[in-house]
Amino acid sequence: GTYCPVRSAAPNDCPQGTYQDSNNSDLCLPCQAGKVCTTVGLTSPDGDCQPGFYCPVYSASSPVGSELDTYNFHKDTYTGITNNSDFGTFSTTGIACPAGTYQPNLNAQDASSCLPCPVGKYCESAGAASDSGDCLKGYICIEGSIRNNPYNSSTDGSTGYICPAGYYCDQSINQTHPIECPLGTYRS
Repeated sequence: GTYCPVRSAAPNDCPQGTYQDSNNSDLCLPCQAGKVCTTVGLTSPDGDCQPGFYCPVYSASSPVGSELDTYNFHKDTYTGITNNSDFGTFSTTGIACPAGTYQPNLNAQDASSCLPCPVGKYCESAGAASDSGDCLKGYICIEGSIRNNPYNSSTDGSTGYICPAGYYCDQSINQTHPIECPLGTYRS
């Protein structure tokens, strides 16, 4: 859990997001993707990335967005402590998958682990380990929906719509399209 820089009098604890499993090393290792290193002085990662989240290794090659922002904000802390200033996830959870997605597994490593909410379901909150439930009857929820009653994807940010007049919508029968009302019936 420690590293010894050149000419140091005593070992230093590896910082959060890193660990060291060997003695007499001059560097710390980045916490592996899919794991978390939440405290200082670890000899191995101290937890798994939880469902609903992903836990990357932060580096200069991190994707643009929150991962690269995290790396750029903290990289000076890790200069001289790890190779290339890389470090791993140091929060207890990692990065939450966004609303409209879910992530059911332990040890997810990157954003590609976040799955779009399935057709007929909605995923209301960030950090979901499973979908939030079924779309309400009378609505169509297409992949990635964030509401159970989407009414206009261009204005409310969800993916789906209200069932149009003359049709009925029951996603247990037809997953993606309204069904025309039978002859002699109507829906207003």
